[in-house]
Amino acid sequence: MSQAQPGTPALANNYMKVFVQRDYSDGTAVKFQTRFPTELESRVSTSSPVIPLGTLQIWHKLSLISSQIDKHSFETTINKLNEYFAEAEKGTCSTYCEGCLACITAYLNYICTETHYEKCLRKVSKYIVSQNERIYNPRGLQITDPTYRGLRVIEISILDRPVRTLTAALQFIRGVLHVKRISMEQRVVEDLHQSEVLKVEEEKMSQAQPGTPALANNYMKVFVQRDYSDGTAVKFQTRFPTELESRIDKHSFETTINKLNEYFAEAEKGTCSTYCEGCLACITAYLNYICTETHYEKCLRKVSKYIVSQNERIYNPRGLQITDPTYRGLRVIEISILDRPVRT
Repeated sequence: MSQAQPGTPALANNYMKVFVQRDYSDGTAVKFQTRFPTELESRVSTSSPVIPLGTLQIWHKLSLISSQIDKHSFETTINKLNEYFAEAEKGTCSTYCEGCLACITAYLNYICTETHYEKCLRKVSKYIVSQNERIYNPRGLQITDPTYRGLRVIEISILDRPVRTLTAALQFIRGVLHVKRISMEQRVVEDLHQSEVLKVEEEKMSQAQPGTPALANNYMKVFVQRDYSDGTAVKFQTRFPTELESRIDKHSFETTINKLNEYFAEAEKGTCSTYCEGCLACITAYLNYICTETHYEKCLRKVSKYIVSQNERIYNPRGLQITDPTYRGLRVIEISILDRPVRT
């Protein structure tokens, strides 16, 4: 983190910190308080240190470190940062045009260009670097870019007040041991309840699909794999599984698989209506999908209805059950043999 920001010392995390909090008096916009921290008031020096003339360079450095950071300089810095953040969040004609262009191009324009907000954040970073070099570093202080703190605070490190490393190390070790103890306890609890959780999730998944028995997960499974001979489009193999030879005829099985493949091909087919649907989604910033379904979702609904009808008409009377491939991530078509329970 310290290396990411120019001018930040590598050991800045070992120094005392002063935090400037957000100011929510005018709303939730990014704005920081200009109240002068009391920790910086004690840095005022009324006299220069007395050091022999032979060490003039050391005297110069110490005089800089112990020189004061006046309230006016601090407030000027914070006010300037607040101005930059106000500029970033201000709605202008250019920002509205930028948003419209982003919607029309499906946000692809941001591959080549920066947003207005990013440009303002870059200004903030440059300003903080210049302030550190000109004002704060010579006085033994270091401002950290608030973007590195999630815009929650402005962090100021006091470089001549190192934190006690032994205390920090002990606190770190205690924290690690506490986390490890908690993680071990959680792991034991998870191991004890893992089988029960999996069983509940599988029962919920089986109940979510109409016509699927609640205990279908305890039966023998047959999987129809994806067919990648024509590419990565969703298509399943029509090869007849040997486990189903005595239960259903080959023609009925192939008819079912071919029909499902037709539905998935229809879902991925690019037509004039799908292109218009995509353009409308870009123009409305995809808000149209709050009220309507996509073409792909409509085809998946057809798949679900077709599988339910095939289970009721053909497969359930023969002791079989097809699971909707959308519940298996479109990786396989799962067929359960209901009269062959698996030994638990």
